[in-house]
Amino acid sequence: MGIVEEGGKVASGVVAGLSSNPLVLALITINLIFLVGGGWIARDTSIRVHEANHLRDLREQEDKARRDKMLTEIMDRCYQKKDGT
Repeated sequence: MGIVEEGGKVASGVVAGLSSNPLVLALITINLIFLVGGGWIARDTSIRVHEANHLRDLREQEDKARRDKMLTEIMDRCYQKKDGT
């Protein structure tokens, strides 16, 4: 027999076993729901963290550009006074 036939037999056996015990089927269903929900929450959290990191990097770049501009202005003023102009 091939792999597909053996897999079909296993699936049939599992379904037959679960149909005789509905509590186990309910527990498996609830566990699957929790696993899918946990995966969805983890994915959503990962996306939010990535977006927050990206925004933080953009803010840091803007702050650095602002500081560099301010330092350049201060240095220009200092050198102008020193030169007497």
